[in-house]
Amino acid sequence: MAEALRDMPGSEFSPMPGDALGTGLFAFIIPLFIGLAAVYFLIIVKPDAILSPEQMVEFKRLEKQKELRRRGAKVGGAKQSRTSRRAKLRQKLRGGKSSSDGKD
Repeated sequence: MAEALRDMPGSEFSPMPGDALGTGLFAFIIPLFIGLAAVYFLIIVKPDAILSPEQMVEFKRLEKQKELRRRGAKVGGAKQSRTSRRAKLRQKLRGGKSSSDGKD
């Protein structure tokens, strides 16, 4: 039987009976590679199908940070209101002194 299988076209790529290395390759390694590739492409195309809701929040946050860095924006830090930014600039222009009455 094994002789008949060896003479078939394409038999150099398929495992023969009793071929432990070929059986392991076809039974574990190739399906593992195909599964990992499928998960990778699924994460790229539709990440919410793989990730939990908490992981999706983190994924979106990291994706937004990456896009902001790509555009050249500063990532992180608390956002200041217009009033606080102006007050900080006034203080810097005055040489670090703050007014006691709060008027300009």
